[in-house]
Amino acid sequence: MSKLLKLAAAALVVCVLASASFAYKPDRASLAMRDAWMAEYASDSAVKLPFYFNYNGKSSLTLLTWQKAVSKGESKDFTKTTTVYTDPATGLEARFVVTKYSDFPAAEYQLFLKNTSDTNTPIIENLLSLDASFACSGGPGLWRQLGDSASVISYKPEYEKLIEGKTFSYMPPMGRGTEGESPYYNLRLTDDSGVIIVGGWPGHWKSTWRYDGEKVTATFGMEKTRFYLKPGEEIYAPRMVLLFKKGGDFYDHQNVWRRWMMAHNMPKVKGKLPEPLFLSSSSRATTEMIYANEENQLHFIDRYQEEGVKLDVWWMDAAWYANEISNPGVWPIGSDYEPDPAKFPKGFAPISDYAKEKYGMKTLLWFEPENLWADTNLWHKHQDWLFLGENTPVNLLNLGLDEAREWRTGTIIKQLKNGKISIYRQDFNLDPLSYWRSGDTPDRVGMSEIKHTMGYLRMWDDIKAALPDILIDSCASGGRRNDLEAMKRAVVLWRSDNAYQDTVQQNMSYGNYLWIPYNGTGTVCCSNASYYGDGTTPVEPYAFWSDAGISIVINLDARRDDIDYPAIVKLVDEWRSVNHLYYGDFYPLTDYSVTEDSIVAYTFYSPEKKEGVLFAFRRPQCKETTTTLKLRNLDPKAVYTFTNLDTGETDEQTGDGMMIFGRNITFKSAPEAAVLRYKAE
Repeated sequence: MSKLLKLAAAALVVCVLASASFAYKPDRASLAMRDAWMAEYASDSAVKLPFYFNYNGKSSLTLLTWQKAVSKGESKDFTKTTTVYTDPATGLEARFVVTKYSDFPAAEYQLFLKNTSDTNTPIIENLLSLDASFACSGGPGLWRQLGDSASVISYKPEYEKLIEGKTFSYMPPMGRGTEGESPYYNLRLTDDSGVIIVGGWPGHWKSTWRYDGEKVTATFGMEKTRFYLKPGEEIYAPRMVLLFKKGGDFYDHQNVWRRWMMAHNMPKVKGKLPEPLFLSSSSRATTEMIYANEENQLHFIDRYQEEGVKLDVWWMDAAWYANEISNPGVWPIGSDYEPDPAKFPKGFAPISDYAKEKYGMKTLLWFEPENLWADTNLWHKHQDWLFLGENTPVNLLNLGLDEAREWRTGTIIKQLKNGKISIYRQDFNLDPLSYWRSGDTPDRVGMSEIKHTMGYLRMWDDIKAALPDILIDSCASGGRRNDLEAMKRAVVLWRSDNAYQDTVQQNMSYGNYLWIPYNGTGTVCCSNASYYGDGTTPVEPYAFWSDAGISIVINLDARRDDIDYPAIVKLVDEWRSVNHLYYGDFYPLTDYSVTEDSIVAYTFYSPEKKEGVLFAFRRPQCKETTTTLKLRNLDPKAVYTFTNLDTGETDEQTGDGMMIFGRNITFKSAPEAAVLRYKAE
């Protein structure tokens, strides 16, 4: 049995839940763990600090001897304490903001540094948002999530047994915060206790973990920092969230994390969590929007509706804008983001109006605001706003410059308003690390990244302030920039550029729903479809359910009338009947596997509603025809009615029977998906 399954089987702990769908009532032991750690690192009497930097040759612990001012603010869910340390000799101000949650055993904090003097500060270096220890017993271990690599192991949950005296280090390769690695960790301190540690930084971070036989020391921060602050200059370090849990296993802890994310970190639209969405675009058939225009966009929208496929959103992706470079090839190059007058002479308002007034749909529009090519309009006007590429025509817009950020923010808001767009999609197909480092000087190492990252997040905040009801979709060559800060502001509608591959998508759901409650994907309803393509495609339930998530963008060539649309309508209706359950607790039920001869299953379950949905996949080369799956956190005394969404067949089974003995699933063919909705009255 794998380490993952051993942890899964270690306990069946029923969490006590409040009435709200994502509420959680913390137990005393978990709160005590959090409070003990805060007493040591983040209280008025603390003799340690959870962060670190070297200032003027001295440890940041010298802050404890500086002038100090403390203020507090309270709400029903948390207490926020702000401690301002000021160095009387140099005027450096360190503002330490800690949020202690009352409804979760969690603490969140961030460090801000500001120069309040009229001269440059001494050098600040080795800035770490986290530098703290956690007592443990036995053999501690670390669960981490891999980032997106557009491969079958994207978002894979990885386990490392921490070895005494050995340092484990992780970081993304080139500056996008969830590329290859991601800053989401579950540190197991004992068999039934641990602390989830998550860093918020959409740039180039590094984490280290070292076990000395009694405790684990963890660090998190940017890889390289050495800089002074100019007069009046202020920066902040990566945000940190620590969630402590005593009792239960890995999955119990992950579901508390999911509930914290939904309660306190995910964006809200009109005070509510984002709804599940069924979207569509012409991107696959028109190679993004290279061959798109107003006429064929309206035709695609009509065709879906004519065939009974009801959409929530019409998605307009890359290549809609005017060309600014002569002879660029088929992909238009632009900086100003004006609609191509040959394709969209009236902009996007006619499409948005048509979709809304005729079908009640919203629209989405793609931007890639940071990549700027040579010879574009902006390049000729403001090369001083760019990190210039070396041996490449692609440059990086410096969002750390107020004038550059404000210009770009204005161009985006203009098109969103003019086009009556409801979802702003931001992409980023560039590795920024080399650009940032080229902009640094020896006494300002890390500042280009810090300023750019702060500007990137400020841009999203300014867009949201101008358009309060806008929903932001985070994309970076798929899912390579989905850290805690991004997920505070955005959802994920396209989690990887490796799309439509059955096993890949099953594995992405298996790993990513442990950490990010809202992550969606695309489908063509047929197995292992090409990224671009047109024409008729078969409808295969196995492929549809492999691709299914809390949001789905369907990319058929809807111009065709020989696709089996009734079969698609049936699948979409089935998905709509269960998509609210993606906000329930999430439990993988089998081993993680990349092979084609295995069965993989997972479930979403709401203990409050006593309702769930189970997904089980028998892969193409699997010889097993049955599997037994032990469900989690059910009401042991309740009788659950199971409904097979494909056949409509129903049966009943008790909660304790499924938790103790398991639920049997029988497959008739390979590949095959079994999707079962279960509910107790």
